[in-house]
Amino acid sequence: MPYSQPSNHAHNRQSSGRAIRLKRLNCPAGAWLVAAGLAVSIVTGLAGAASGQDRAEVAESMRMLTESGQPDATRLAAAQTVLRADPSRSDRRLLIRLLVEPDAEPAARRALLEAMGQTPLLHSEFEDPLRRLVAVGEESQRAAALRAMGAVGTASAAAVLVEHAAPFLPEPISEAAVGALVRMTGREDFGDDHAAWSDWLEAHRSLDRDLWQDELARGLRSRATRLSNELRRSESRTTDAYRRLFMLAPSQDRGPLLAEMLRSGPRLQVLGVELIFRELSQGRSMDPVVGVAALEMLGSPEPARRAEAARLVATLSPEGAGTRLTRALEIETSPLAAAELLAASARWPRVAAVVPALRWLDFGSATRDAAATLLLALDSEGLLTEPEHRGRTANALRAAGPHRLQDDGVRLSVRTGSDQDREAIAGLLSGGPESLRAAAASELARRPEFADRVIAAASDDPLLFAAAVAATATHRATESGYRRRGAG
Repeated sequence: MPYSQPSNHAHNRQSSGRAIRLKRLNCPAGAWLVAAGLAVSIVTGLAGAASGQDRAEVAESMRMLTESGQPDATRLAAAQTVLRADPSRSDRRLLIRLLVEPDAEPAARRALLEAMGQTPLLHSEFEDPLRRLVAVGEESQRAAALRAMGAVGTASAAAVLVEHAAPFLPEPISEAAVGALVRMTGREDFGDDHAAWSDWLEAHRSLDRDLWQDELARGLRSRATRLSNELRRSESRTTDAYRRLFMLAPSQDRGPLLAEMLRSGPRLQVLGVELIFRELSQGRSMDPVVGVAALEMLGSPEPARRAEAARLVATLSPEGAGTRLTRALEIETSPLAAAELLAASARWPRVAAVVPALRWLDFGSATRDAAATLLLALDSEGLLTEPEHRGRTANALRAAGPHRLQDDGVRLSVRTGSDQDREAIAGLLSGGPESLRAAAASELARRPEFADRVIAAASDDPLLFAAAVAATATHRATESGYRRRGAG
């Protein structure tokens, strides 16, 4: 039975008399959407295979959960790790003992119940122990057990929850039961109407297992759609509010506000990047806190945001940019983000960037040009010296062919390639695009064996004049050489 990352959300209630009304607090709409989506995928059997959690990590988490003296936050994180890992039968037995044995560590039991209440789906073996806690535990423990039962997902668990959603029961108990029912079924429309929950259960409790799960899935899908729409509306309102706030903010407050946007969700990050470049285009300086936030954004889970962060870092040049870019490049897996990281890293070439640059040079056209730019910068700084690295560079550029390279790739091929590679590049002097002709002439002009060819090519191509002058000054610095250049 697969488990995924538990969403961190809670139910809260404002009451008038005995009425219970669920209210989402301290939880972005996105977290609710993730929770609903995870539940749908698991209940309908669409979730992927278990994550293959390392057994050593699970064993260590079990130790931290049960060991006396551990902080509550550590215990909770440990319980979440164990539940995400799809506990084995032996692990489930240990967890059940922790729930029901009188001498079990109370803090460990509380942490486990809280983690269960956040988990998308629990194994059915946990249902009976949770029932026992609901029946005999203290009030706070009973409420926690009811929240956890919402993840069991069986008709019998739903029956327990409906029974404890009655309005005459203590408020924490009925509130927990109603919240668990909503999380299990997606039926927010029933709210705290106990009669509606009872009627719904009566209409569906006799369904077989597959039909029961289909009913839960329909409700959860509907809830996921509502939450998705709510999220879009919320994000749009938030983005508009931040845009207006930025336009009204005094100049000294704009930098911190932009940094706040970069540290927020994707929509605000996009807005922040747009506003930063607009400010820069108007000649305004940028507060250093914005550069710091751009460096932090390199760790975004979204490749597009990491790409934008790399562009920002290259533009803002915050302190420590070279080190942070190289570190990000070493672990990057997305070609979209890698292309921008490679280009930005060329401003601060470091020897540690050689290996990741070669990896992305070999990757293909999506990252070849940016990788060539970085490797050219490394070579210019004397950092591309290993024969193996130079050989890999030449091989990758040779495989692409001169006409599929950009300027820096052409220059790099001349520097690292063989005589045959340089001959192939020399062919661009008369038959390549303007930028490639200029790059080829500029680099070949450094080599005496190509000086005459560069000078000759410049006779028919004014674009190559500067390269011809350089070739003459370097390799033909004689009266006859200058006369030849002048005659051309």
